[in-house]
Amino acid sequence: MSKFRNDTNQVLSEAALTERSVVKERNMLSRRLSECESILENHEKVFCQKFRRQLANKYCEIVTDLQQGNVKPPRMETGRSKVPSRYAETYLGELCGEPLSRVGMSSSKGNEGEKSYVRYLIK
Repeated sequence: MSKFRNDTNQVLSEAALTERSVVKERNMLSRRLSECESILENHEKVFCQKFRRQLANKYCEIVTDLQQGNVKPPRMETGRSKVPSRYAETYLGELCGEPLSRVGMSSSKGNEGEKSYVRYLIK
């Protein structure tokens, strides 16, 4: 019976040691997870601030270009190269107040109806 009691005490002692080591490991992992979450939150804040600054700078750049009339013709990507989009150029010009002109069309009174329609579409 004494041998059985000693074996039982040894098993219980080992179980207690194992439990303590598991608890220590869990606490350490919990601390590390908390540190990682804190680092991630800081990176998110920095990224958001950086992104907002870049977005604000780009917005200011666009507004400045529009105010100074430095508007480049829009470009449309094709499979082979970048080419100006005639459609986009035409309507950008119309938005900037330039008269609407079409390639191959005379600027007769017949074109006025189309201009009115384009203005209607832009509104």
